[in-house]
Amino acid sequence: MLVTTDLFPNRPVMKIAIISHLKHPVRPPFAGGLEMFTHALVRGLASRGHDVTCFATADSDPSLPIRGVCQLGTVALGDEQDCSSAERAEWVERFENEVYDRLMDSVEWEEFDVIHNNSLHPRPLQHVSQLGTPMITTLHTPPLTRMTEVLEDDWETAAIHFVNVSRANAQLWSESITNQTVIHNGVDTSRWSLNLRPRRQAVWFGRITPEKGTHLAVAAAKQAKLPLVIVGPKYDLPYFDNEIAPQLSEDVRYLGHTDHERLSQIVRSSAVTILTPCWDEPFGLVAAESLACGTPVAAFARGGLKEIVTERTGRLCEPNDVASLAAGIRECLDLNRRDCRSRATTSFGIDANISSYEKLYTEVTNHTEIPETLVSGWDVDGLAEVVV
Repeated sequence: MLVTTDLFPNRPVMKIAIISHLKHPVRPPFAGGLEMFTHALVRGLASRGHDVTCFATADSDPSLPIRGVCQLGTVALGDEQDCSSAERAEWVERFENEVYDRLMDSVEWEEFDVIHNNSLHPRPLQHVSQLGTPMITTLHTPPLTRMTEVLEDDWETAAIHFVNVSRANAQLWSESITNQTVIHNGVDTSRWSLNLRPRRQAVWFGRITPEKGTHLAVAAAKQAKLPLVIVGPKYDLPYFDNEIAPQLSEDVRYLGHTDHERLSQIVRSSAVTILTPCWDEPFGLVAAESLACGTPVAAFARGGLKEIVTERTGRLCEPNDVASLAAGIRECLDLNRRDCRSRATTSFGIDANISSYEKLYTEVTNHTEIPETLVSGWDVDGLAEVVV
C-alpha cells in the first residue's frame, strides 16, 4: 500500500524491490557504470524515505538495504571453477538461472508496490506472469539475445514497463519492444567537483576491455602529444597484457583501479577525458562524470554519447579514427570547463534521475497510462517522447 509521511507529505512512499545485476557486487570501487547506477539509485530512494530492498550479491555495500542472494558476484564465482572457459560460462549461466529463480520466488511472496529490474537477465522477465506487482525493467545494454528471445512472447512485453537509458539504445531495442520510456542515467554531481586549473594531461577511465578501445586512446593521446593516465579494472587481462602494458611509459601511465575519491581527483585534474567505445555505448556514464568535474570529453560518436557531449563540452569524432580523435583532444583543451560542469548538473544530475523514476513508479502502481513525454524532464529540448 502506498502511504505518505510527515517527512514527505506530498510524495507517496513506496516499498520498492531493486533487482541488481549479479555479475559484480554493488559497491565501490565499481566494476562498471551499472553497479554505480544501482548504488546511487538505491541510496537516493532510501534517503527519500522509501522502503527499499536491493537484491544483490551478499558482498555488496553493507550501508545499503541489501538482500544477499549469492555470496559473491558470478564472475568471481565462475573464476573459482577449475575448468575450461566454455565450461565456466556454462556453470555461471546455470548458477545465475537458479539464483534468479529463487530471487523472484522471494519477491513474489513479499508485498512490494513496484519491482525495478536492472538485472540484464531473462529470468525476472519470465516470472512476470506470476507477479501481482508492476515491474519496470531498465535496459542498460544493447539487445542481448537471451533477452530478446523471451520478448518474442507478446504477453511478456505487455506486462512490463520498459525504460531505456538513451534514445540511441532504445532504437536498437525497437524491433523487440514497441514502447519504451527514456530516462537518462544520473550522476551524483556532489561527488565530482569542478577544477578550473587542470594538469596538461588526458585521462581514460573505465573497464579495460577491447570493446572500450583503451588502445585507441593511447594512440590518439600520443598523436595529440598529451600525456595519458589510465584508470580502471583489468577486465580482460590478456587484452591489457598484449595491447596496453607494452605501451606504458612515462607519458602513458596505468594507475590501477582506484576508489572514488582518488578517481575524482584524477579526472578533475585532467585537461580532457578520452572515450573510445568500439561498440554503441548505451549511455556513457563516464562522459557525464567527466563533465561534472569540468573536464571536456573527446569521444568516438557512438550510441548514447551523442546525447551527452555537445560542441561546448567536448568533441564527437569519427569512430575508430585515431587522427580524428587526436584533433578532437587538442580542441577540447580550449573549451570552458564551467560549461562542462553546467551541462552535467542541469542535464544529468542524480536527483532528477531519481525523481523521474519516482514519477514512473507512481504511474505504474496507479495503473495510469504513461504520458507521451520523457519521464526525464531535463532533456535538452525540454520535450521528449516515449520511443515507439
